[in-house]
Amino acid sequence: QKENHSSSSSPLSDGAAAIEEAKIVAAMVNEYQKTIGKTDVYPFIVTPHHYQRIAVCHALGLNPENALFVNTVEKMQGQERDLVIGCYGFVNSKMISNEIDFIYDRHRLNVMATRSKEKFVLILASNILLGVEEVIESNECSEGMTLFHDIKDYTHRCNSLLMYKIDNSSDGGGGGGGVNSEHKDKEDNFGSEVISQQQRNVKQSCPNRIRR
Repeated sequence: QKENHSSSSSPLSDGAAAIEEAKIVAAMVNEYQKTIGKTDVYPFIVTPHHYQRIAVCHALGLNPENALFVNTVEKMQGQERDLVIGCYGFVNSKMISNEIDFIYDRHRLNVMATRSKEKFVLILASNILLGVEEVIESNECSEGMTLFHDIKDYTHRCNSLLMYKIDNSSDGGGGGGGVNSEHKDKEDNFGSEVISQQQRNVKQSCPNRIRR
Protein backbone atom coordinates (compact mmCIF):
# COMPACT_ATOMS: atom_id res chain seq x y z
CA GLN A 1 0.00 0.00 0.00
CA LYS A 2 1.17 3.51 -0.76
CA GLU A 3 -0.45 6.13 1.42
CA ASN A 4 -0.62 9.63 -0.01
CA HIS A 5 -0.39 12.65 2.29
CA SER A 6 -1.30 15.75 0.32
CA SER A 7 -0.07 19.17 1.20
CA SER A 8 -2.83 21.36 2.67
CA SER A 9 -1.60 24.52 0.92
CA SER A 10 -3.15 24.03 -2.52
CA PRO A 11 -4.69 20.65 -3.35
CA LEU A 12 -3.80 19.09 -6.66
CA SER A 13 -6.38 18.90 -9.38
CA ASP A 14 -7.78 15.45 -10.17
CA GLY A 15 -5.68 15.30 -13.34
CA ALA A 16 -2.45 16.35 -11.61
CA ALA A 17 -3.01 13.83 -8.82
CA ALA A 18 -3.60 11.10 -11.41
CA ILE A 19 -0.29 11.96 -13.10
CA GLU A 20 1.61 11.65 -9.80
CA GLU A 21 -0.19 8.39 -9.05
CA ALA A 22 0.68 7.09 -12.53
CA LYS A 23 4.37 7.76 -11.88
CA ILE A 24 4.21 5.48 -8.85
CA VAL A 25 2.42 2.80 -10.86
CA ALA A 26 4.99 2.99 -13.67
CA ALA A 27 7.86 2.58 -11.20
CA MET A 28 6.17 -0.48 -9.68
CA VAL A 29 5.52 -2.03 -13.08
CA ASN A 30 9.12 -1.45 -14.19
CA GLU A 31 10.43 -3.07 -11.02
CA TYR A 32 8.01 -5.97 -11.39
CA GLN A 33 9.12 -6.62 -14.96
CA LYS A 34 12.77 -6.57 -13.88
CA THR A 35 11.99 -9.03 -11.10
CA ILE A 36 10.30 -11.56 -13.38
CA GLY A 37 12.64 -10.89 -16.31
CA LYS A 38 9.85 -10.14 -18.79
CA THR A 39 9.25 -6.66 -20.15
CA ASP A 40 6.09 -7.64 -22.01
CA VAL A 41 4.20 -8.93 -18.96
CA TYR A 42 2.03 -6.50 -17.03
CA PRO A 43 0.02 -6.71 -13.82
CA PHE A 44 -3.64 -5.81 -13.63
CA ILE A 45 -3.90 -2.10 -12.85
CA VAL A 46 -7.33 -1.13 -11.54
CA THR A 47 -8.29 2.48 -12.25
CA PRO A 48 -11.78 3.50 -11.05
CA HIS A 49 -11.84 6.59 -13.30
CA HIS A 50 -11.09 7.01 -16.98
CA TYR A 51 -8.66 9.92 -16.45
CA GLN A 52 -6.61 7.69 -14.14
CA ARG A 53 -6.48 5.00 -16.80
CA ILE A 54 -5.26 7.47 -19.41
CA ALA A 55 -2.58 8.82 -17.03
CA VAL A 56 -1.30 5.31 -16.25
CA CYS A 57 -1.19 4.32 -19.91
CA HIS A 58 0.74 7.47 -20.79
CA ALA A 59 3.21 6.87 -17.92
CA LEU A 60 3.80 3.35 -19.24
CA GLY A 61 4.04 4.50 -22.85
CA LEU A 62 1.01 2.43 -23.86
CA ASN A 63 -1.91 3.01 -26.18
CA PRO A 64 -5.04 3.00 -23.98
CA GLU A 65 -6.96 1.19 -26.71
CA ASN A 66 -4.61 -1.79 -26.44
CA ALA A 67 -3.90 -1.76 -22.69
CA LEU A 68 -6.82 -3.86 -21.52
CA PHE A 69 -4.97 -4.77 -18.31
CA VAL A 70 -5.34 -1.13 -17.21
CA ASN A 71 -9.04 -0.81 -16.57
CA THR A 72 -11.94 -0.73 -14.12
CA VAL A 73 -12.55 -3.61 -11.73
CA GLU A 74 -15.71 -4.53 -13.62
CA LYS A 75 -13.66 -5.19 -16.77
CA MET A 76 -11.36 -7.54 -14.82
CA GLN A 77 -13.98 -9.54 -12.97
CA GLY A 78 -13.48 -13.27 -13.44
CA GLN A 79 -9.79 -12.85 -14.36
CA GLU A 80 -6.61 -13.16 -12.28
CA ARG A 81 -2.96 -12.12 -12.44
CA ASP A 82 -0.02 -12.57 -10.10
CA LEU A 83 0.12 -8.86 -9.28
CA VAL A 84 -2.76 -6.38 -9.03
CA ILE A 85 -2.28 -2.65 -8.40
CA GLY A 86 -5.30 -0.66 -7.20
CA CYS A 87 -5.31 3.09 -7.82
CA TYR A 88 -7.22 5.03 -5.17
CA GLY A 89 -5.03 8.12 -4.97
CA PHE A 90 -7.95 10.55 -4.93
CA VAL A 91 -7.09 13.83 -3.21
CA ASN A 92 -10.24 15.80 -3.99
CA SER A 93 -12.46 15.67 -0.89
CA LYS A 94 -15.43 17.12 -2.78
CA MET A 95 -15.20 14.36 -5.38
CA ILE A 96 -14.92 11.74 -2.64
CA SER A 97 -18.06 13.16 -1.01
CA ASN A 98 -19.93 13.08 -4.32
CA GLU A 99 -18.86 9.49 -5.09
CA ILE A 100 -18.89 7.79 -1.71
CA ASP A 101 -21.14 4.93 -2.83
CA PHE A 102 -18.70 4.20 -5.63
CA ILE A 103 -15.40 4.72 -3.78
CA TYR A 104 -16.40 2.90 -0.57
CA ASP A 105 -18.20 0.03 -2.30
CA ARG A 106 -16.97 -2.98 -0.31
CA HIS A 107 -17.89 -5.44 -3.07
CA ARG A 108 -15.87 -3.52 -5.65
CA LEU A 109 -12.87 -3.42 -3.30
CA ASN A 110 -13.23 -7.11 -2.59
CA VAL A 111 -13.29 -8.01 -6.30
CA MET A 112 -10.26 -5.81 -6.94
CA ALA A 113 -8.18 -7.41 -4.19
CA THR A 114 -9.09 -10.96 -5.15
CA ARG A 115 -7.94 -10.60 -8.77
CA SER A 116 -4.40 -11.16 -7.47
CA LYS A 117 -2.82 -14.61 -7.22
CA GLU A 118 0.28 -13.49 -5.32
CA LYS A 119 0.32 -9.79 -4.48
CA PHE A 120 -2.13 -6.92 -4.18
CA VAL A 121 -0.76 -3.37 -3.96
CA LEU A 122 -3.07 -0.49 -3.09
CA ILE A 123 -2.26 3.16 -3.73
CA LEU A 124 -4.49 4.93 -1.25
CA ALA A 125 -4.83 8.63 -0.46
CA SER A 126 -5.06 9.68 3.17
CA ASN A 127 -8.21 11.62 2.24
CA ILE A 128 -10.00 8.32 1.68
CA LEU A 129 -8.86 6.89 5.00
CA LEU A 130 -9.99 10.05 6.78
CA GLY A 131 -13.30 9.88 4.94
CA VAL A 132 -16.09 12.42 4.81
CA GLU A 133 -19.16 12.92 6.97
CA GLU A 134 -21.38 11.07 4.50
CA VAL A 135 -19.35 7.87 5.03
CA ILE A 136 -20.15 7.82 8.73
CA GLU A 137 -23.84 8.17 7.95
CA SER A 138 -23.89 5.17 5.60
CA ASN A 139 -23.55 1.62 6.92
CA GLU A 140 -22.56 0.29 3.50
CA CYS A 141 -19.86 2.92 3.01
CA SER A 142 -18.60 2.30 6.54
CA GLU A 143 -17.95 -1.32 5.56
CA GLY A 144 -15.78 -0.12 2.69
CA MET A 145 -13.95 2.27 4.99
CA THR A 146 -13.32 -0.59 7.44
CA LEU A 147 -11.84 -2.70 4.64
CA PHE A 148 -9.49 0.12 3.64
CA HIS A 149 -8.29 0.36 7.24
CA ASP A 150 -7.95 -3.43 7.52
CA ILE A 151 -5.66 -3.41 4.49
CA LYS A 152 -3.61 -0.55 5.92
CA ASP A 153 -3.29 -2.30 9.29
CA TYR A 154 -2.18 -5.49 7.56
CA THR A 155 0.50 -3.75 5.52
CA HIS A 156 1.73 -2.01 8.66
CA ARG A 157 2.09 -5.35 10.49
CA CYS A 158 3.97 -6.81 7.51
CA ASN A 159 6.25 -3.77 7.22
CA SER A 160 4.90 -3.20 3.70
CA LEU A 161 3.33 0.21 4.33
CA LEU A 162 5.18 2.92 2.43
CA MET A 163 4.17 6.57 2.59
CA TYR A 164 4.83 9.44 0.21
CA LYS A 165 3.92 13.10 0.15
CA ILE A 166 2.86 15.15 -2.85
CA ASP A 167 4.63 18.48 -2.81
CA ASN A 168 2.28 21.03 -4.33
CA SER A 169 4.83 23.85 -4.14
CA SER A 170 7.09 22.34 -6.81
CA ASP A 171 6.23 21.14 -10.27
CA GLY A 172 8.23 17.92 -9.92
CA GLY A 173 9.39 18.37 -13.49
CA GLY A 174 5.93 17.68 -14.81
CA GLY A 175 3.83 20.54 -13.49
CA GLY A 176 1.49 20.39 -10.53
CA GLY A 177 3.60 18.76 -7.85
CA GLY A 178 6.19 16.11 -7.13
CA VAL A 179 6.39 12.96 -5.06
CA ASN A 180 8.59 13.02 -1.97
CA SER A 181 9.09 9.99 0.24
CA GLU A 182 8.76 10.40 3.98
CA HIS A 183 11.22 7.52 4.37
CA LYS A 184 14.12 8.33 2.04
CA ASP A 185 15.88 5.03 2.74
CA LYS A 186 12.89 3.23 1.27
CA GLU A 187 12.17 5.56 -1.62
CA ASP A 188 14.85 4.28 -4.01
CA ASN A 189 13.90 0.67 -3.42
CA PHE A 190 10.17 0.91 -2.82
CA GLY A 191 9.32 -1.10 -5.91
CA SER A 192 11.39 -4.14 -5.07
CA GLU A 193 10.33 -4.02 -1.43
CA VAL A 194 6.64 -4.02 -2.32
CA ILE A 195 6.91 -6.62 -5.07
CA SER A 196 9.20 -9.04 -3.23
CA GLN A 197 7.03 -9.41 -0.13
CA GLN A 198 6.19 -13.02 -1.01
CA GLN A 199 3.47 -14.90 0.85
CA ARG A 200 2.15 -11.69 2.34
CA ASN A 201 -1.12 -11.57 0.51
CA VAL A 202 -3.82 -9.34 1.97
CA LYS A 203 -6.31 -12.22 1.68
CA GLN A 204 -4.35 -14.18 4.30
CA SER A 205 -4.67 -11.32 6.78
CA CYS A 206 -8.33 -10.37 6.38
CA PRO A 207 -10.22 -13.63 5.77
CA ASN A 208 -13.42 -12.15 7.14
CA ARG A 209 -13.15 -9.01 5.02
CA ILE A 210 -11.74 -10.20 1.69
CA ARG A 211 -13.20 -13.33 0.15
CA ARG A 212 -13.14 -14.95 -3.26
